[in-house]
Amino acid sequence: MRVGLKGEACKSSISRLYFKCLKPHTLHLKPHTLHLKPDTSNSQTMNIPEGYQAVMPYLIVNDAPGFIAFLKKVFDGTEKMRELRDDHKIMHAEVVINGSVIMLADATEAYPPKTSGMFVYVDDVDKVYELALKEGCHSLMPPANKEYGRAAGFNDVYGNTWWPVTP
Repeated sequence: MRVGLKGEACKSSISRLYFKCLKPHTLHLKPHTLHLKPDTSNSQTMNIPEGYQAVMPYLIVNDAPGFIAFLKKVFDGTEKMRELRDDHKIMHAEVVINGSVIMLADATEAYPPKTSGMFVYVDDVDKVYELALKEGCHSLMPPANKEYGRAAGFNDVYGNTWWPVTP
């Protein structure tokens, strides 16, 4: 097992004991921040299709076409694909935001709405926040400078919570 520690955490015996339990990772510690990088020296190559990431949200929403329009307008998303069921509802769609894919579908009786909270990096958090409010979103936190960037928070009308940040 390879674990590299930097910073004050090395001095704490509790931290040393805790980190011994982790799977192989390289740790980069900054004040109040923990970044884990997987040790890939002995890992096998995964064949993730180009244009996709290892983890992607899959949201089931009421009014998927409206949600896609919201993602396009507020986050400058690009619709990558859309497949319809026989009833002309969205069976599967994908929208790309800054290189990351969000998958989604219209809710059905068998698949009720499943929403999420999402942290998303954006070029201009103030613009995204204002566009979101114009689209009927409920403010959780107006744009403010934080130690990790300029951030805001809002709930969309589809049941999702968004935390946009400009680093």
